[in-house]
Amino acid sequence: KIDSGDDAKKYFDLLSNSGYKCKVIIYPGFNKRYSCQHFYNDMAAVSSGKLIWTMPEDSEIIHGDWYKHLIKTRDCFKDNIYYVSIPMDNGKGSKQIIGAPAVSREWYNVQHQLSCMPNNDRWLHEIAKETKRRIILKEEELLMHFPVGRRVLSKQERKDVFYPAVKKTTKVFLKKIKDY
Repeated sequence: KIDSGDDAKKYFDLLSNSGYKCKVIIYPGFNKRYSCQHFYNDMAAVSSGKLIWTMPEDSEIIHGDWYKHLIKTRDCFKDNIYYVSIPMDNGKGSKQIIGAPAVSREWYNVQHQLSCMPNNDRWLHEIAKETKRRIILKEEELLMHFPVGRRVLSKQERKDVFYPAVKKTTKVFLKKIKDY
């Protein structure tokens, strides 16, 4: 995810020369951070890998072999429906485990989306925690840096809208997992 259109060519060139297979999706800057879920949902729909990592372009890996640690999460659950929490340093002296998660292809196949909320990282984390489908990598294995951001939803919006939606979605997700 690239937030600035000014940087798009730089990242496109970087990806094109990387040797990795990639797809580039360009979006207008509508509603900025309030529309991230649309991008991530579309990205997941066109992706083809076994893991979908919601890593924005302004984050960086401080240390750790990301590929090795993410790929070893495969088969931790018999049906491979899971979420991976990657430790991050937010620059405020504290570590967090929510900032740029990854989910399995199977997770996406069951849900058919990553998130219906703009704070998709918290959305995925809460559902994974409630369904006990969460793998938390250790800081010694992989650590990212993520710039200090701002909350997308207010405390009141989280209380009135976000958490009731998480509860409802978790219940539906658990039923879908049983039927998968």
